[in-house]
Amino acid sequence: MGNISLTNNNTSGTTSVSNIFIDKYMPNANGEFVKIFLYLLRCSSANNCSLSICKIADTFKYTENDVVRALMYWEQFGLISLTYSSEKNISGICINEYKAQPAKKAAPSNPFTQNTILSDFELEKTANINSDETTKSSSESELPKKHTYTANELAAFDKNEEIQMLMKIAETFLGRTLTRNDINTLLYIYDGLNFPFELIDYLIEYCVSNNHTSIRYIEKVALEWANNDITTVELAKSSSEMYSKKYTSIIKAFGIKGRSLGKVEKDYIAKWTDEYEFDIDIILDACNRTINATHQPSFKYADSILTKWNNLGIKALSDIKMLDTEHIQTKNFIPTEQVAKAPAKKNVANFTQRTYDFDKLEKELLANTGGGY
Repeated sequence: MGNISLTNNNTSGTTSVSNIFIDKYMPNANGEFVKIFLYLLRCSSANNCSLSICKIADTFKYTENDVVRALMYWEQFGLISLTYSSEKNISGICINEYKAQPAKKAAPSNPFTQNTILSDFELEKTANINSDETTKSSSESELPKKHTYTANELAAFDKNEEIQMLMKIAETFLGRTLTRNDINTLLYIYDGLNFPFELIDYLIEYCVSNNHTSIRYIEKVALEWANNDITTVELAKSSSEMYSKKYTSIIKAFGIKGRSLGKVEKDYIAKWTDEYEFDIDIILDACNRTINATHQPSFKYADSILTKWNNLGIKALSDIKMLDTEHIQTKNFIPTEQVAKAPAKKNVANFTQRTYDFDKLEKELLANTGGGY
């Protein structure tokens, strides 16, 4: 993102903070959002202030997405107005006059406008929620079932400012106008799975940052988090970091370079970690054995090793060492019955050994010759 032009329509001509902002806007705002708004006030009073999303993020050690969310938050309440470039990046910020009573600004792309609120019949007909999106595993079956929200329910959600902001954030990250199915899924995550606003915000950012903008993928991740009792952003970040380290370790063990893992490969890893519940050191051991045997990264071959270990009840590296020892002993051991049946060595000359009485032979020889030489 490039530089941003910053103008100030507040006629006070100072960088002091209005009491209206402190009394009416600040109490309900996120602390990070307040910091960024105060920073905008400071920059707007300075001459030749160079401003960019990147610079704001660096100043507060935030991500650029954190900054964008803060700006969108204040725009919702009319304290600032945002303009965008042709590439849909924020190119301008205008600080507006404060209003005594915060009034949420109607978003032009509001997904709950009359154009999107349909009758119950139309919603059910066009929701496009396929049966394969529903949960099938026993653990997921305990979660609330997804359903199509009615027009009356959507009208009730329309009054929730948090949901309004969530929908706009989703549109910004996904880069498209939300469909009825998008809205229904996000409401299910918010209302059905009881995800807090901050967690859904991070969920969308996490999926998009991994190049997944499909609402089905976002829902799948949400269901996984719900099943693993991930209820806060901190827990979600910890979980995503663990999975990232796991993928990185396996990529290194297989010597994969210049590409990320594909869906099938990630499915194998999910099988090893989630279904078999193997620790990463066991998985890496299988990867190393695969390379030694095949001289190439083969997830299928590694899966055959890990499946065998799972069937044998392997739980730790020490179990694998014991299995290796037993294998070596079994390979070198010759049963007693096989030794008894072993053929005797053949005599090289292949004839029966004989003994001779040389005294008797001499007497016979002398008798035949008359006793002389």
